[in-house]
Amino acid sequence: MIISWPRAVADPGAVRSGFAHAIDLAPTIRDAAGVNAPEVVDGVIQRPFDGASLLASITDPDAPDARFTQSFEMLGSRSIINDGWQAATNHISIGGLDEEVLAEHSRSFDENCWDLFKLDADSSETIDLFATHPERVAELQALWRAEAERNQASPIDDSFVNRLGALIPPLWPAGDLLVLLPGGGPMIAESLPLLFGGFRFTVEVEIPEGGAEGVLFAIGNWNGGYALFLRGGRLCFTFSLAGIPFSTIGDRPVIPWSPSARSRL
Repeated sequence: MIISWPRAVADPGAVRSGFAHAIDLAPTIRDAAGVNAPEVVDGVIQRPFDGASLLASITDPDAPDARFTQSFEMLGSRSIINDGWQAATNHISIGGLDEEVLAEHSRSFDENCWDLFKLDADSSETIDLFATHPERVAELQALWRAEAERNQASPIDDSFVNRLGALIPPLWPAGDLLVLLPGGGPMIAESLPLLFGGFRFTVEVEIPEGGAEGVLFAIGNWNGGYALFLRGGRLCFTFSLAGIPFSTIGDRPVIPWSPSARSRL
């Protein structure tokens, strides 16, 4: 799709400081393309878009903010931005046993500690103004509850198990078998079969004389991911769960493949 802007972009190199969020992208593209969102799709009345078009700020660096309020929630942790202020609280969800001992007042919604920041003067959120502006925190908490009700995000479910059970599976799941050939690019986790219930990796590699070391494949990071690699001539597998690594090392060196070698595996 090619988008023709209604007028020349003014100073495209200027940095915009107005508030924006990911939910504003769809309204902005729709506005630029001159496309109105349908009110009914397949007989179902559509909910209105919560975001706002940012098209004005693209053509005018000094355009006023399209909106001033945005609420957030993730497994019980909550935050809200309104008119340059942000109030946020860190909540440890049910199942986060490794985190419960690290944060006080983190498990109970009623005891969660809130922080307050003035974003236009402290964009890195380093100065907590809760002690000097408790009334502002109370206002933002009430606004968060109202936004949560409006967006059907209340009551909050802070259980890992319940949230996972409520996930909508993909229309085209990865399946139980995946073959990857040389020359492919990076892949996302959603395109790979799940490891639940057991799994088997089979990797064909060319090992030069004298052996080799290195990563055969890896996905994710230390917060959550896994890798299969060669070290000291042995096959190693490491899986990280919430930053806690679990590793296993082969009990024998990797040897060149042959029919006789296969019979000894």
